[in-house]
Order: sequence, then C-alpha cells, then structure tokens
Amino acid sequence: MTTLSHISTELKDVVFAALPARDLAVLCRTSKCLRASAFPLLYRTIVLAWDGKGKDSTALKIPSLLQTLVDKPKYAANVRSLHLATTAAPKVVEGVLQQTSKLNTLNYQCMLPSSQTPLSLGYLRRGLGHTSTTLTHLTFRYDIEPDEAADVENLAIVLHQDLGSLQGLTALTHLNISLFVLFGQIEPNHAPPLAEVLPPKLRHLTINDDLWGYDAFCKWGGDDILAVFQRFFGEGVAWKAATPELQEFVLDMRERGWEHGEDWQPEQMDQIQSMFVTQGVRCSILDWEFPE
Repeated sequence: MTTLSHISTELKDVVFAALPARDLAVLCRTSKCLRASAFPLLYRTIVLAWDGKGKDSTALKIPSLLQTLVDKPKYAANVRSLHLATTAAPKVVEGVLQQTSKLNTLNYQCMLPSSQTPLSLGYLRRGLGHTSTTLTHLTFRYDIEPDEAADVENLAIVLHQDLGSLQGLTALTHLNISLFVLFGQIEPNHAPPLAEVLPPKLRHLTINDDLWGYDAFCKWGGDDILAVFQRFFGEGVAWKAATPELQEFVLDMRERGWEHGEDWQPEQMDQIQSMFVTQGVRCSILDWEFPE
C-alpha cells in the first residue's frame, strides 16, 4: 500500500497545494518527510494585522514572521498573497519583497507612527521592482498614527521620495492607491500625467482618499484632483494609449472625503461619471457620508 510519504515529490506538491492551511499544519506534525513538502505551502497566503496599540503577542509575531521571510528564501518563494496591516515600515517590506519572487497580491496598509514620518516611498518602489512580472493586485493604504505629534494632519512632511512610474509592473491589473502616494509630496502643477505612471495592463483602478486634508497637501483642492482625471480620461486618447485594457475606475472617498466636501459638488460628481461613461469605462464613486 502506497502512503503519502512514498509518492513522488511532484505528486505530493500537487496534492498538498489543494489543501487548506489547517490540513497542511497537521501534515507538518505527522513526519519530517511530509513536513518538508507541506511546510513551505503554509506561506502561500499571509495575513498580518495589528492596530499598533499595546504590546501584545501579535505585535511581536509580525516582525518575527517578516524576518523569517527575509531569512528563509525557500519559504518566501511560496508566498503568492501578502496582506499587511501593520506599523512595519516600507524598508522592512522591501526586504520581504526581495524574496517573494512569485508574489501575485500585495495589500499593504501602512499605519506609521508620527515619530517615524515621513514615509520613504523609495523602499517600496525598489521592493515592487522584485515583483514586476508576477504582481497582479496592489493595494496601498497609508495612515499616520499620532504618538509625538498632537495633530498628525499638521505635519509639514509626510512623504519622502516617490514611487516613480509603475509601468514596469507589467502584470499588474488591479491598483488601489492614493494620488498623493502615487505622485509623492508635490504640488498639483508638478504632478506627472497618469499616462506616465500607470501600469500598461491595468484593468481596475481605484483612487482612494488617503492624506486628503493634510497640511502637506494644502495646495491640492478638489478641482486639482478632478483635473488629473480629466487630463487622463477626458479626451479619450491618453488612457487608451497608456492603459488600453482599463475597464473600471473607482473613486473611494469613504475615509477622508469630507475634507473636500465643499469642492465636490453634485455637478463635479456628475462630470466624473459622464466622463467615464463616454469613454466606455465603468465608474463608481464611493462617497463619505455624514453620520445621522
């Protein structure tokens, strides 16, 4: 009778790849032989979340596991999906991305303490370069947690460097990011056209409202944000040449949309909607609502 321990490594890989993490963990405790095949697969999808409050065991496990990914390339190479909601800085994430050469999905919610600002986007830019041919889904959210700063919105500098062009991410089809993170901390008249920074295979683009209302971006108003979209979508030439596969655009203003409440009148909303309908791109505007 043939047992799991005696089947070929190739067949074990096929069988184990279909198992949920709980079953893989059980196999790891069964024998050294099965552990050798099952243990790396436990790293396929990693979800790490910590709210930054307190010093519990979760806070200790996050940097420990990230360091494991840096130190154990054979485990990191199995990671396909990485979800981080943590105070871990981009420098740490860069080290992880250097090892996750087959990563498909990165959801990075950076909750940086104010004492550690500004956020250095150069680390993330270099890290993403290691996933340029495999990464298909990228979400980046940025929030600043007050520790030394009484009011984080008054910080003069919250970003350092920029992400640069994402056109080198040739497999990326889904992107969720703030314009301010995408461009870096610059004034509206210095912002590059979206056609120069968006990846060529993009199908779904979500622009979120992270950093809206911060003093560091006081020169950005609702009209400036609208102008960025108009230059890209309004005439129908730029987006079709840069992102010909684009199917859907989402403007997500559910977190800080109230900061530009006076700028975003119903006329602007209608203008955005009609602009995309004309171009044949689905458009959704997720607006912030005042609590009743």
